[in-house]
Amino acid sequence: MKNKKIIAFIPVRKNSVGFKNKNRKLILNTLKFLNNLNYLEEIYISSDDSYYEKFINEKIIFIKRKKSLSKSTTSIKEVLKDFIEKNKISKNTYIALFYVTIPFKNKTHYTKSINLINNKNILSLCSFIESHVHPYNTYYLEKNRAFQYIKNNIFRRQDLSKAFMQHHYVCIFKSSILKYLNNELFSNKYTYPLIIENKFREKLIEIDSIEDFKMYKKIENFTK
Repeated sequence: MKNKKIIAFIPVRKNSVGFKNKNRKLILNTLKFLNNLNYLEEIYISSDDSYYEKFINEKIIFIKRKKSLSKSTTSIKEVLKDFIEKNKISKNTYIALFYVTIPFKNKTHYTKSINLINNKNILSLCSFIESHVHPYNTYYLEKNRAFQYIKNNIFRRQDLSKAFMQHHYVCIFKSSILKYLNNELFSNKYTYPLIIENKFREKLIEIDSIEDFKMYKKIENFTK
């Protein structure tokens, strides 16, 4: 069976609300990791910030993103849809999404994902992690009263089934399937859930603030 064509897509907006220039500070970490993945045919950096043009080479391509698609309210699905259409990405090409704000990456998880895509009829794949908070234990507030999101009467923790959260740590999908995915790039019909083990779950820091960045550097220095 012929291996699928797989490209990497890195979205990095110019402006960040909580941590100025965080994407510039984190881009090298992701590019270094991607250079070790020999199954990636091209690496696309999508941004409204010309700073990233400096990374262009025979494999890395810079895509200047228009301002209307560079807002904090813009969904990643909108950005990817525009990217696919403007760059005439083949419907058979698989796109691997990489957020630079998720700095810790394990090559084993990606190798496993690519093997699944190449050997199984998987059109979309996304990582999932076990949730620390079960949906049966969550409430919403209305007029100073609390209501269960999901009505239940379970009182023992051991009676709760395992609950999982979608996480874009690993996110790969066939170009033609994007229209069937929601704004979080998920479809319960098409998306295969890749479960990330709990021992790695604690390293899945998402950097949105300077405090997150300091925590990341602390863990990075500790694990060297």
